[in-house]
Amino acid sequence: MIKICAGAYKGRKLKVYDGGEVRPTTDQLRQSIFNILLNRMYLDLSDHQVLDLYAGTGGLGIEAISRGADFCHFVERDAKTASILVQNINSIDGLSAKTKVYPQDCLMFLQQAKAQSFDLLFCDPPYKAKNSIEILKKLSQSNALKEDGVVVFEHLSKDEFEVDGDWHLYLRRSYGDSSISICVKTKSNWLADDESSSE
Repeated sequence: MIKICAGAYKGRKLKVYDGGEVRPTTDQLRQSIFNILLNRMYLDLSDHQVLDLYAGTGGLGIEAISRGADFCHFVERDAKTASILVQNINSIDGLSAKTKVYPQDCLMFLQQAKAQSFDLLFCDPPYKAKNSIEILKKLSQSNALKEDGVVVFEHLSKDEFEVDGDWHLYLRRSYGDSSISICVKTKSNWLADDESSSE
């Protein structure tokens, strides 16, 4: 089980699928992510459209809605994991009206997401994937992320995290074996007064 850390659903427990490549973001790391977004970047989640790629059992996206986001789209290819995700959504009154689950490959979703536009994107792929460049390129091609949108990656601390020319690594923080890398577009307003630190 994992637990929602704050907001409207604070304390609600979510089921976790114990199998496959699922590696839920820990409560502590999830809290750190939102501390950065809300207290360092001063991100206002109200009216935000959120995309949770490699959603697993939904902890990041549900946490975002709990803290004020308007809607979250979850993408999870594994059928058993997606089933647990749906159960977690249905276990909280009113949450299903603020979510949609896509049981498909994340890169395929981005390729087809030209008609959608997101403010905040969480990306927590299997650590062995090391596909940040490919994901960022798909985002650039699809324009799925708004100009001032924010992308939050989770990856192994020992891995080099790469971005391409359309993107800027705004901030990176390491927490033991896991790291958070936050990316924004190079033409975004986030870089107008950039006091960020990579470590």
